[in-house]
Amino acid sequence: MSRTPLDLQHRFAAIVESVEQQKTRVRQHLAELDTLFAALQDRAFKGEHILGPHGGYRNLKSFQIAQLVYDLTVRFCDRHHPLRQELVDARLETVDEIAAWVVQKARQRSTEQRKNGPSEHDEDTSSTTSTLSTLSTFYPELSANAILTLATIADFLLDRQMARLARKFEDEGGFTERLYRVRSARRRQP
Repeated sequence: MSRTPLDLQHRFAAIVESVEQQKTRVRQHLAELDTLFAALQDRAFKGEHILGPHGGYRNLKSFQIAQLVYDLTVRFCDRHHPLRQELVDARLETVDEIAAWVVQKARQRSTEQRKNGPSEHDEDTSSTTSTLSTLSTFYPELSANAILTLATIADFLLDRQMARLARKFEDEGGFTERLYRVRSARRRQP
């Protein structure tokens, strides 16, 4: 029967002791969290506002512009995309299914164009059409560019909002930190 070297036994004992100390610290932290949670419940049931200001997202410009982008995109697709109804009827559920469907349709269109030649929409008829007809030809592109511009603005506003929230979190801390400060201040009161 082989014996484990003494130095290995000491290292093992040190590891066991370290684990036991960590378990003790975790139990202490759990007890403190239980105390903090009880204090939080007490304040909530007394009607105190324990959370920072929240809600009102519908008043944010980023939300309003993003909602406008969504609404305009739906209208654009209703008016200008010939395959929209076919896509809706396909009842695709995931982004991957939609992407595969779009690729399949693009390949079909490419194959049809090779067989039949370019469609009348692809031909350059600018010299033979009236100004009104030219404007209606460019209208979908102008609409799409306007929607993309609004989407870029919404993205910019969301980036600013996220940066502001990150700074606030760094300055004031998260919910747990604020709760700890409140609880600690309450403990110091007579």
